[in-house]
Amino acid sequence: DRAVAMPTALVETEDIPSETVSTALRHGWAWQIPLTSRHGNGYVYSSAFVSDDEAERELRAHLGAAAEGMEARRLRMRVGRVARHWSHNCVAIGLAQGFIEPLEATALMLIQLSVEQFIGALEAGNFGPRHREAYNRRVNEMFEGVRDYV
Repeated sequence: DRAVAMPTALVETEDIPSETVSTALRHGWAWQIPLTSRHGNGYVYSSAFVSDDEAERELRAHLGAAAEGMEARRLRMRVGRVARHWSHNCVAIGLAQGFIEPLEATALMLIQLSVEQFIGALEAGNFGPRHREAYNRRVNEMFEGVRDYV
């Protein structure tokens, strides 16, 4: 339910890696995302098992000297989804419909599948309450499948 994020410098002589690195730490997992001008780093953890201060210390220890003098941002994550993705004439897509995990790889799939399902309903002329309920049920099942996988 929490994360602490901290940028670190990208060494100019360093080749920029093409992948995000995830590392298991004592109370959760850390990410390092290479960007063109810096590394985006963070640590996802549960506040039920570690304090925000301890999590920040753990991230700083993991990053080593690169974290010295860098400012950390503490984030609270609300994990979950809306009950109705399609309500009347409004459809929630992406972060408006839910949030499961910070790397967002699964979110891209959920966005794609939600849009495909909605376009299918539009093309078939299925706009009524029964069709909206079916759409919401299918999208909720997709979210629950991702939640159970993660």
